[in-house]
Amino acid sequence: MKLDRLQLELLRDFEGFFKFIRTWDFTQSLYIPYTMCADFTGNQRGKTAQKARQYVLRILGWHPLPKRNVTYFECPDHLSHDSIYHDFGDGVKEFLHYQGQYAPINVPPDGKCEYCRKDLRINERGSRVFRFCSQTLPGETDTVGDDGTGQSAEVGNVVYPEFKKWLPARYIKRDLTSRRSAITIADPLAGFKCGPNTYAGEDIIVEFVSYKQSMQRQAGVQRLSVWEDEEPPAEFHEEQVPRVIREDGDILLTLTPAQKMSWTYDEIFESAKLFLRTDSVLKFIRETDDKNAKKVMRTDSKKDICIIQASTYDNPMFTKAEVDRHYFFSDPDTLATRCYGIFRQISGRIFPGFDKRVHIIDHARIV
Repeated sequence: MKLDRLQLELLRDFEGFFKFIRTWDFTQSLYIPYTMCADFTGNQRGKTAQKARQYVLRILGWHPLPKRNVTYFECPDHLSHDSIYHDFGDGVKEFLHYQGQYAPINVPPDGKCEYCRKDLRINERGSRVFRFCSQTLPGETDTVGDDGTGQSAEVGNVVYPEFKKWLPARYIKRDLTSRRSAITIADPLAGFKCGPNTYAGEDIIVEFVSYKQSMQRQAGVQRLSVWEDEEPPAEFHEEQVPRVIREDGDILLTLTPAQKMSWTYDEIFESAKLFLRTDSVLKFIRETDDKNAKKVMRTDSKKDICIIQASTYDNPMFTKAEVDRHYFFSDPDTLATRCYGIFRQISGRIFPGFDKRVHIIDHARIV
């Protein structure tokens, strides 16, 4: 088949986007209706790529959960229709949306609700801004200390290049500058026809903020979604929560647990309502912690939080042999943290070899 010039340009622009390899946990993440979704994974799992591409789906109007898209369509009478659920497995189902709500990619050609035949309407957004949060702003580096090894590391912003990797370049109207930490994106749905109506489209903004910026700069504005890459300070996270209320948005958190307890363990991990675990993580947990663990588990928590657990072995770009060559830690707690993203209280770094003569104080000698 011979392609014309426009088709060739589109193919080139979307070439990177379609090279993405879907995994079980990525697909499941698209159907999480919760306000908070946190990925606790091993190093080099590919969690940044997964979240960046998910945001591109939202911008394109291809996200399967209607309200996650910047623009979505609904029937004026949609609340009277039946509910749509997603089956995560292990007997766990979650409400997603009503039958009369549509992601743009699923809108009927005639622009009418397929259940009651009423004309669909565009859901008007009060905000068209996504917020991406990291330790540093794009272009900056920062030295962070003690990751449990007693060594510091220099980190830079990895979210920005990863996001641009998956977003077709044709939609970028204005990129980052030294004075403006935001990308202006042309609405891919501009000119979209829904029955007799044509959607005009409005620009979409992706802004970048760092955990070092003042809280006052974060206040008072609404966002469609907030993405926190690696663990933010607790007060920073608390400031983001009110930002997504009006748009019924969500907060995504991606991190590899540090080798010490943190606020995310108590406030996020331990408070979750739903856990989704890949096969590799499930196998590890069953062998080391809980032989009755489930791949999909719902708790009695009342908080709208979902946890996704995945390991380095789940990165489709790595072979098992490649991971095995690098993750040969003798300390099982280090392996659990670095490879499987499972919280552990590390003591081996302080006392690598326990010796009663050194590490126990004789009571008789101090009384």
